[in-house]
Amino acid sequence: MIGKKETCQALQHFAEAGGTLILETSFGLYDERFYANPVVPPYGLSEAFGYQEKESLMMNPGESPALVTPSDRIYFQPEIEFTEPVAVRVKAHTYLTPITVTTARAIATCQGLPVAAASKIGKGTVYYLGTNLGASITAGNPGGIELLSSIIRGVVRPEVTAEKLRPRIIHGPQRSLLAVFNDTLEDQTSVLELPPQYHRVKDLYTDLEGPLADGRIRVTVPYQDVSVFLLDI
Repeated sequence: MIGKKETCQALQHFAEAGGTLILETSFGLYDERFYANPVVPPYGLSEAFGYQEKESLMMNPGESPALVTPSDRIYFQPEIEFTEPVAVRVKAHTYLTPITVTTARAIATCQGLPVAAASKIGKGTVYYLGTNLGASITAGNPGGIELLSSIIRGVVRPEVTAEKLRPRIIHGPQRSLLAVFNDTLEDQTSVLELPPQYHRVKDLYTDLEGPLADGRIRVTVPYQDVSVFLLDI
C-alpha cells in the first residue's frame, strides 16, 4: 500500500522489460510519508498501466441479510466475474475497488462495475485485480487459484505436470528432488513424464528405488499429502 517513487519506477521498468506484474487493490494508495496519493496507482503508473482506482468499498465478512437493498449487496463479498485470462468467478474479500479504465482493457466486473484490468506495457503485461486476492484464496475461494494459475501458465510451463497432482522438481548438479503434492481430498494417481536426463528414481519415504521406465514414473499420493523422490542422472 506504500507506493514509493523508486518502487513504482522499478516495477514499471520490470514490466517494460518483459515481466508479468500482478497488482492487488490499493497498490500505491499512500506515499512514503503515509499521505494518501491523489492518483492511484501513483507516479505515472496510472497513465502507463492504463487504469485508475476509484474509492474502495470495504467488504462485510458476514452473510448478506435477507432485507438489504440491491445497491448494498455489493458490500457482502460479491463475486467478481473474470473474462480474461480465464472465465472464472472470484469472491471479493476485504476490499472491492472499482476502476476507471483508459488504455488498459477491463477483464472483470462486479455488478456492472469494472474492477480488474490488463495492459501490455513494453514487452510485458500488467494485471490489476481490484480486491484482496490473497485473502480470498486464504478464505477458501478456489477461483483465485484458478485465476493465478492461468496467468502463470501463460508465462512459464513447469517441466513436469499432472492433472490432479502438483509435481515440482528441485534441480541439483547430479541428483534432484521431485516433490509431488496432492491438494485434493482424495488419493490421486498419475503417470509423470520426467526430463530425459534422469534414469533412476528412489522414493525417499519407502526407500524403494529402480530405473525409470521410458522416462516415466507412476505416482500415488494420499489425499492432502506429498511424496518425495530422489532422481539420479
